[in-house]
Amino acid sequence: MVGIVESVAPQLIARSLPPPTVALLALVDRIRSRRVPVGTDQAISFLAAVSTLPLKDWRVLFMAGRSTLITSVEDFDAYGSAFSEVFLDMPDPLAPPARPATVPDPIGDEAARMVNRPNVATVVDLADQSGGMSASAERAQGGRLFPAVTPGERATMDRLVAAWKAFDADVVTRRHRPARRGDDLDLRRTLRRLHRTHGEVVDMAWRVPSRRPRRVLLIVDVSGSMRRELRRHLLVARSAIEALGRPEVFTCGTRLCCITGAMSTDSADSALALAGRRVDDWEGGTLLSESFERLIAQHSNQSKVRGAFVVVISDGLERDGIDRFERSVARLARNAHRLAWVSPLAASSTYRPVTRGIRAVMPHLDGLVGADSLDDFEQVIGRLAEVTCRRRGGAQRYLREQAHSTKSVREGDL
Repeated sequence: MVGIVESVAPQLIARSLPPPTVALLALVDRIRSRRVPVGTDQAISFLAAVSTLPLKDWRVLFMAGRSTLITSVEDFDAYGSAFSEVFLDMPDPLAPPARPATVPDPIGDEAARMVNRPNVATVVDLADQSGGMSASAERAQGGRLFPAVTPGERATMDRLVAAWKAFDADVVTRRHRPARRGDDLDLRRTLRRLHRTHGEVVDMAWRVPSRRPRRVLLIVDVSGSMRRELRRHLLVARSAIEALGRPEVFTCGTRLCCITGAMSTDSADSALALAGRRVDDWEGGTLLSESFERLIAQHSNQSKVRGAFVVVISDGLERDGIDRFERSVARLARNAHRLAWVSPLAASSTYRPVTRGIRAVMPHLDGLVGADSLDDFEQVIGRLAEVTCRRRGGAQRYLREQAHSTKSVREGDL
């Protein structure tokens, strides 16, 4: 079975395996297409569970797949959407062969179909309830619908994807890789070459340090003061995922919520829909300090925060204590490689950090930039790339330079 799953073409799989197995393998393939890691041993465990469990309804199949294929709660939404795509509009792969009916009964057949095979979206919610998760309750309380992405917005997102791909935030690791030229001699490879040439120095081997992409973490404020920018900022996060692979995306309002799995679906529209059901504190209060503290407490040891480039998209209107807000931002800055703040208020040329919250955290920020529209984020991403190369704590210096440039422009106009 391992060879069939991993190496045989889908056409051969469809010819050699029964329909139920084909549908189950299609589910595994859909989950992997959403950038959710599923190993071969997990796929084999899933097939073994399906062959042994009494599959009386779709809820059992759903829970069997989620228990064996998914290892993180953050990927539950991606699994639910993949399950719906595979089993929603296809014949029931688990149904027994149909027996010829003597007298057709459309009403009875329709009733039996509704009882034996309910809507898969309903099964997803019911499975969340039976699995001990509160996802359905959260969706019922705080679900939000977003308009579909327009062609103009899609074109702007494509430009943002290109800007994110040019985002140079690589990390120089301790490992090395071979190179044709360099300043560091690869002694081991050089000695092997000397052995082949009987001690005669013919060619030297060089090496350079290896580089890997630095992790990017986006924190999107979904409080009431950011209601006009919510959808725009989610599209920015979606463009980052399309370009960088799998950056971490969190929302913060009255509580912290990870939407990385929801934003990693096939299309931007489905990502917005899943994020709208995942988050339950849309347009609520602003408790940034509590969200930052929970983020560090829960994910700092998982390397999601430590050493990452953290971007906070918020207006900074904190309702909690300013001292606690400053301590949480300072701790977040110490764990992160760089901490940048994107505020819609800072998009104005006359903006000055006069609010108590922003003034308190300015010494801990490495950059403060503004964006008032989706098009502005193309330049914002370039500013963020500059932040990665700047020394720590450069937000105040950046504001002084911006104020000086604005003053020079005004004097030139006069």
